[in-house]
Amino acid sequence: AFERLLGFAGAEVLGRSGADIGKWVDPAAHATVLASLRVGQVVTGLETQFRDKAGRVIEAAYAGFTLEIAGEAHFVDMISDITLQKQARRDLEGQRAQLAALVAQRTSELTAAYRTLDEAARFNRNVTDHLPIGVQLIAAPWREDHCLRVAAALEAQGLCSAPVAKLVAKA
Repeated sequence: AFERLLGFAGAEVLGRSGADIGKWVDPAAHATVLASLRVGQVVTGLETQFRDKAGRVIEAAYAGFTLEIAGEAHFVDMISDITLQKQARRDLEGQRAQLAALVAQRTSELTAAYRTLDEAARFNRNVTDHLPIGVQLIAAPWREDHCLRVAAALEAQGLCSAPVAKLVAKA
């Protein structure tokens, strides 16, 4: 498994440390792990990076412990390649950010559309409030330009209680 993951044959690494073969990308992480192992601690779930024989960086989950054999301490470590999982996590985070931006944009557009619709509704109410009751029922759902034409026609016939020019100025 070690050879398949990092590309080193067993004979190439026998008796050599991870630092000797350059497998640790982050020397500080390596030093922290060594310090923990030297005092008998078990290291689990450490996400770090290793370099394979060809120089490629591999995202990995590391676990290790110290084992004593015939009075001599040995480090035993396990490395799991999590490169694909880490890439999938980064992709997911990027998609979440894109979705959040899209939701914010659409929310802004809907808010602006609502304001425009609300202004038009207020204008229509302003115009229709000055029309006789029967005309109000018909005119209420009309667009602004229709309301203005009806109000102007009613004003011209003396049926409208407020001049259209005043209604347009209020809107």
